Amino acid sequence: MTTKIAPLPPLDKSQRYTIPETSRYLRVSRAYVYSLITNGDLRSIKDGKRRFIPGTEIIRRSTLAQAAAR
Repeated sequence: MTTKIAPLPPLDKSQRYTIPETSRYLRVSRAYVYSLITNGDLRSIKDGKRRFIPGTEIIRRSTLAQAAAR
């Protein structure tokens, strides 16, 4: 049985995204997103108890991953 993954909407650099959304855009686990935040490799925003990732950070991180794969 295959699992169908719903396509993600286009990334908006002016929006902020939750940790689960960020992990889907970067195609990594939530734990890895938290480790990136802890290590200072991914900037995040706290709003009360919730943590968000700016769209610009997701774009920056995905661009770095693409450059490293070349």
